[in-house]
Amino acid sequence: MKITNFCIALILGIWSFSAHAVPVSVSQTRSISADGQNFSFLFNSLPASNGAGGFFRFFARGDYTDPRFETALITLDGLGGSLRVNENGIVNNSITGLSLSSNNTTPGGGGVDQTLDLIFALSGSLLDTLLADSSITVGVDNSGDVDAQSSYRDFVRVGFDYRAASVPEPSAAYLLALGLLGLFIRRKRNP
Repeated sequence: MKITNFCIALILGIWSFSAHAVPVSVSQTRSISADGQNFSFLFNSLPASNGAGGFFRFFARGDYTDPRFETALITLDGLGGSLRVNENGIVNNSITGLSLSSNNTTPGGGGVDQTLDLIFALSGSLLDTLLADSSITVGVDNSGDVDAQSSYRDFVRVGFDYRAASVPEPSAAYLLALGLLGLFIRRKRNP
């Protein structure tokens, strides 16, 4: 009986204080209305990461057929460096802790439009820096043929995917205390 009570208390204690990392996935979208726009995305009040890193995603639809895009289509400045990307991948990256994980370019709608889907792996320290800054500015360069009113609107979407830091829930401590109180009362009743 004592071993059973001990095992129950041990399981309750481990379970109640084990915190669970919650996945976080956030994104914001802006409409492209002109050539060569810069977009500022604010990510306020996001939970801290668990330190294991995460992913930054850039997703856009627009006309990227202009020959000047061989040099740079997407720009991300700051974070101790700069990133220049076109539909073929990374042109220049001097941001430590940022690497291209996935690059998909597919025909979009509206004739000459393309859909770009770029996913970058972020180191834990870079993700923590981004979360602390709560702001990211992305430059998008597309041709002057911007679809702002049609059903094939040009847009840019950025987002983060990561796991939040584990925080024990207060209710878990109450469950542990209630379980231990129950075991104490049970022991007092049964000599």
